[in-house]
Amino acid sequence: MEITEVRIRLVRSPDERLKAFATVTFERAFVVRDIKVVDGPSGLFIAMPSRKLVSRCPRCGEKNHLRAKYCNGCGSRLGVTRARPGGGPGSPGDGANGRQRVRLHVDIAHPIHAKCREEIQKAVLEAYEREAARAPHRRERERAAGTDGTTARREHADAPARAAVPESAPPPELPAADDPLDAEIEEVPVDGSDAVPGGASPWDDGNPA
Repeated sequence: MEITEVRIRLVRSPDERLKAFATVTFERAFVVRDIKVVDGPSGLFIAMPSRKLVSRCPRCGEKNHLRAKYCNGCGSRLGVTRARPGGGPGSPGDGANGRQRVRLHVDIAHPIHAKCREEIQKAVLEAYEREAARAPHRRERERAAGTDGTTARREHADAPARAAVPESAPPPELPAADDPLDAEIEEVPVDGSDAVPGGASPWDDGNPA
């Protein structure tokens, strides 16, 4: 079977054992997603997509992960015999140093012989190495172009500070010179000399004192 395409999606956290996810296309006709690239004690290896093994609650029949202590459905306590021999899915097998181990996951899709697995692993790890080598240069270009998200995060952080500064209120408008209110006000001279011809006071009733 020919591997026609391998796509790699790197995991950003450098401290995690999980380094990347791979999508592999076979014969331009079949795709397997979520193949993991893992950094193990002996180096990088691939892990095929898998699902968790479950067992049913003896009381309500709800499915629960093998490490669950309580049922997700009824809340009853689950026994530890689910992971022992004869307990159904997850029965332990012989592990390293003769110790028994519990199988908690099962592969959804996987090669059925070692040669096929080696070919898939080689293709995926080579694609991962190429992508990991290009990643620093890509981040530098994105940072220089402002498309790595730092600009947007900086603007978002500055937004509350900008919003906290109140805008200065405009000064109140003064009435215009031809305001109708001004036309209704009559100025009355204090001494009255200009109010009546002849210099008589407007308050004079014409009678001599």
